[in-house]
Amino acid sequence: MLNRGQGALSGFPSQSRPIAELAASAARIPFRDPQLARQNLALVSSKLSPLVSTSLPALLEETPDPDCALIMLERLLSESTRELHRLLDRHPFLAHYAIAVFGHSRFLGETLIRNLDLFQSFLREKNLDRSFSREEFAEALARFRSRSFETDASLLLARFKRREYVRIMLRDVLKIAPLAETTAEISGLADVLIEDALREAESRLQSRFGLPQHLDERARLASTPFVVLSLGKLGGRELNYSSDVDLVYVYGDGNNAPDSTISNHEYFIRLAQQVTEILSRVTAEGPVFRIDLRLRPQGHEGELAIGLAQALRYYADTANDWELQGPETALWAASSFAACSRMSTLRVSTSPPSRPRWFPGRRCTLDANYASTANHPRSISRSITVGFATLNSWCNACSVSMAARSPG
Repeated sequence: MLNRGQGALSGFPSQSRPIAELAASAARIPFRDPQLARQNLALVSSKLSPLVSTSLPALLEETPDPDCALIMLERLLSESTRELHRLLDRHPFLAHYAIAVFGHSRFLGETLIRNLDLFQSFLREKNLDRSFSREEFAEALARFRSRSFETDASLLLARFKRREYVRIMLRDVLKIAPLAETTAEISGLADVLIEDALREAESRLQSRFGLPQHLDERARLASTPFVVLSLGKLGGRELNYSSDVDLVYVYGDGNNAPDSTISNHEYFIRLAQQVTEILSRVTAEGPVFRIDLRLRPQGHEGELAIGLAQALRYYADTANDWELQGPETALWAASSFAACSRMSTLRVSTSPPSRPRWFPGRRCTLDANYASTANHPRSISRSITVGFATLNSWCNACSVSMAARSPG
């Protein structure tokens, strides 16, 4: 196995190792097409340094799909520039990284071939040694956007996701990151992509309808918050490379502003539609995610976006027992509120539905821990008890502090 400790080599021998010797070493590899594999092995070996060429059979044997790994490695070397050849010569472990990607995912292998700058990123200190935080993904996305001329938001986000998946998968297959760390990192990346899609959708709608507002309890205009909740694997921070993303859209309650061009309900329905379209539309890079909205209150028959008070009433009075398992792992993914800059977490939890619905012990608790702006430095927590206790509306908390960002 190659690693960073191996020294650089120079020069490109026409035959770094006798073909017969390479073929003998590769005989133990279960290629689906041994004849094609021998041909590709000869081509690849002639373009690599002696150290990498000698290690090829062992590296291919480690991959679950050695045929694909060898074919894509030959493509990489045939289609790439002399500069990449020199880079592989100076840093042999990069060939190991390429084979690991090619042998585990043709989809991400194509991404690596089309984004050769990723090889340079693998050379940066500690780039593969640790997982990235949510803030780091957000900064990386901002840099990626600044260098791109792409105006299609869906395509840009899908392309960025594929690039980041290469690094995440490489850490995974090289056993640098354990499974829990890998799924948590994928989930953090998903949060950033969802948040960016929300920002894009908001920009489109606000340019047409303005900022959504409502009248608060003192009849003053206040910005109306909108929250994207993630359920399922994303809510549990267990998203994998191919998971669907389960989302629920919730907005703050309150009377519409007198001069609104459309109602807040209609505005947030459109906003939910826009976010879903940005994330799920198929592009040349595939969709950003497959979005599943069936876990929202009332499923397919329910509104795409729902007011908070209505959502709480549904989970308290109407939801089936199996539906209460969703809110147990509901987690804030993205939100919008102009007056605030940060929200830490939003989580809904319910006690196990082991008793009849009317039993007074049944509880539904919504805990919201906020870090608000300098104008509202205090933290807020609300608890809603359902049964024979009172239902304390959480809507006022929404008007005090919602967020555009959260820590990773």
